[in-house]
Order: sequence, then C-alpha cells, then structure tokens
Amino acid sequence: MKKLIAASGIAAVLIAAGAAWLHAATPTVGTLNATPAYIVVNTSTPVLFTVQITDPSVFHDGVNLLRIDGNGKTIGTIGVMRDDGLNGDAVAGDKVLSYVATLNESSAGALDYRASAAFRGVVKRIITSIVTVTALAVDVTANGTVTSEGGIVTDAEGRLALEVRPGAVSGSVRFDVKSISPGKLATYGVDTALFDDQIAGAVDVEPIPHLLAGPPGPTPDFSITVTVPLNSQLQAGTPLNVLTQTQGGIGWLTIPVDAIAATDGLTATFSTNRIGLFLLTQKTH
Repeated sequence: MKKLIAASGIAAVLIAAGAAWLHAATPTVGTLNATPAYIVVNTSTPVLFTVQITDPSVFHDGVNLLRIDGNGKTIGTIGVMRDDGLNGDAVAGDKVLSYVATLNESSAGALDYRASAAFRGVVKRIITSIVTVTALAVDVTANGTVTSEGGIVTDAEGRLALEVRPGAVSGSVRFDVKSISPGKLATYGVDTALFDDQIAGAVDVEPIPHLLAGPPGPTPDFSITVTVPLNSQLQAGTPLNVLTQTQGGIGWLTIPVDAIAATDGLTATFSTNRIGLFLLTQKTH
C-alpha cells in the first residue's frame, strides 16, 4: 500500500512538473503593426510590418509575414521578417522584427496580414493577431476659377468637386483641390494614430489668391462633395465625419455630414466656412 501511495505521489509530481514545463515553454509574440495602414490603389507604396518577439528561442529565419483572406486562411507567404538592421529594420537585435512589402492594389478593399513564428522545442508555429492595410480609391485632382457668383470646381471624372456658393468670395479666385494619400497625411501634420475611426479620404483645398469675402460681407460658406468608393471596411448608411484643419492653424473642427447617398460609393456633402485640409472618417464600431 505504501509503495502504491509513493508511486502515485511520484506520478503526480511528474505530471505537475511536466505541465509546468509545458506552460513555461509556450512562447508569446507581440502585436503585428503596419505603417502606413492605408494605401491608394494603383500606387506602389512601401509598407513596414513590425512585430516584437522577446523569447530567445525564436528561430532566426523563422518568422514569416503572411497574407490571409477574410476568413483567416493563409493565401501566401510575403517574406521573412528579420531583426538585422537591414531592409527597413530600424535597429539590429532590438527584438523587433521587420519586413517592408511594396503594395500595389488595382481595386479598393481591405488587405489582411499576420505573422507566424517558429520556436525551438515547439511543434506548432505561434501566430500574431491580424493587421489590416486598406486600399483606397481616392486619388484625384482638380482646379478652376470661381467668381463672386459662385461655381463648382471638379475633376474630369466628376469624382471630387468644390462648390463655392454665391457671395462667398470677392473677385475671382483660383482653387486647387487635391486628394491626399492617407499614408502621406503626416506631411500635413496629421497623426493617423490619433483616430479610432476608419479614414475614408483626405482633401486639401487651396485658394489662390486668398480673396475670401470678409466682414462686413457674407461669411464664406463652401459645400464640398467627395465620393469615396466602398470597400469592405466602409459602411453604407453610416455617417461620415469631417475634420478640418485651416491654413491659419486654428485647429481641428468636427463637422457632421449633411447627407450620404450610396451609389457606387459613399458621396458625402458638407458645408463649412473654413478652408484647408478636410479629413473624412467613419466609425467602424
């Protein structure tokens, strides 16, 4: 009986020790990040993918960047992520592995990625969370002259327009209107990491020369229409918001959208008496 109890005790200790060893041996990986998280269709854009892995048992060439579909199934391997200080990796040996992928999509939509890592002594690869890079089909420019009677400036395909209402300007004003790649918003002093909303597009409106009617004349009131093609993350029927940054540096102003019509995309029409940068966002939760 004593031998049986002793044997049982030894077995219990071995099982507990084995369970503890298995638990301790299970490595973890950090969050996969992508910078920028937005690209414009038909435009080659380098995107930096990074993930932090501090476990020393990770294989040197064992971390793969994967493209996955909407169901989480792997479509293909993009490349091997490294921590050697080369090809986009900032610092060698800092436990942050990197890979630069040049993306060029022909249509708007969400591109999903994850990384998988192989570790010594672990049979199954450990995968990261999914990171999404969104391809946006907003890349148009327009320019034209508007008089005090008002008018519309639009591109050749009619995808983007600036409408100036009568009396909003004095004399003749030439307007340049251009869309901005979300990946280049940092050059406008915009930190996209500050926004929880999905970025739908950005537009820069510049009057040349600046002949806006001032007091005691009419208050400038501009109606701007931007059409954003639908992708998997933009929600039809969900209001867009517009954040504006004036050239005078007044700051950001949130303006609710007046109307949205779902055609081949989301058409947002809104009015503001401020001119400058317009950033369209949409809540995704």
